[in-house]
Amino acid sequence: MAYADKYPDKIRLFLNNRKDVIFIDDRPSGRANFLNSYSEARGKYIAICEGDDYWTDKTKLERQVAIFQKIPECSLVFHNALIVENGTQVINFSSGLAEGLYDIESVISKPWFVPSQSMLFRKELLELGEWFKYIYNGDYIMQLLLASKLPFYYVDKVMSAYRVHGGGTSRGREHFYHPIKLVETLSVFNCFTEFKYDQLIKKRLDAIRSEMLAVEREQILRSTILGMSWWEKALTFRFYSYVAGYFLRKMKKK
Repeated sequence: MAYADKYPDKIRLFLNNRKDVIFIDDRPSGRANFLNSYSEARGKYIAICEGDDYWTDKTKLERQVAIFQKIPECSLVFHNALIVENGTQVINFSSGLAEGLYDIESVISKPWFVPSQSMLFRKELLELGEWFKYIYNGDYIMQLLLASKLPFYYVDKVMSAYRVHGGGTSRGREHFYHPIKLVETLSVFNCFTEFKYDQLIKKRLDAIRSEMLAVEREQILRSTILGMSWWEKALTFRFYSYVAGYFLRKMKKK
C-alpha cells in the first residue's frame, strides 16, 4: 500500500477479498483476481506473469512491442522460456520452434508450446465471457481465442522462467486429469466458435485419446511384468520387448 500511495501515477492497488475466490474442481484459483485485474487494465497490450513464474530479460517487453509495431497482423507475441523444477533448470520450454508466425492450426494441433508468462497480446482482441471463470486451462483458452483472430509471433530467445514445483495448482491431480481437461477446453472452444475449426479439433482430440490409450497400455504391461516370476520373465518375449522399448525411449529422450 505504501508504494501505491507513493507512486499513484504508476501503481493502482486492488485489494481482493478471499471470499471472492473462484474454485475450479474444488481447488482455489487465481481466476477472480485475474478477471478483476483484466477488467481494470487500460493498456493497449497485456503481459502475463503468474505468481510462481518470473521474467529473466529486462528488454522482454520492449522486444515484444517492437514486433507488434513491425508486424501489426499478429494478436500475440511470445518467446522461449526456461523450465525450472525445484530451483534447477530442466530444459527450454519451446525447444525446436522456429522464429516466426504461428496460426490457429498450430495452436490447436500442437502440444502446449506458448509459455504463459511469455505472452504479450492485444487487449482489444480478447473478450472473456462468464464461462471463462470455470475453464481449467485458462491460459490455453485465451491463446485459442486470440489465435482465432490473428496469428502469433514467436521470438526465439529465452526471456522468462516457468516454475514447476509441488505446490503448484496442477500437481497431485487424478490419473488423466490434465488430458481430460484439455479435451474439455477444446470442446468448449469448438462450441464457442460455432464449430469453425471442427475438423482440426477432432483431429487433436483423436491424438489426445490415442496418447491416453498408449499410456494405459504401458501401465497395464508394466503391472503385468512386475507380477511375473523370474522364470516367466526369462521365457516371455513380452518381457524382452518391454525392456528393449524402455531403453529405446530413454535414448530418444537424451
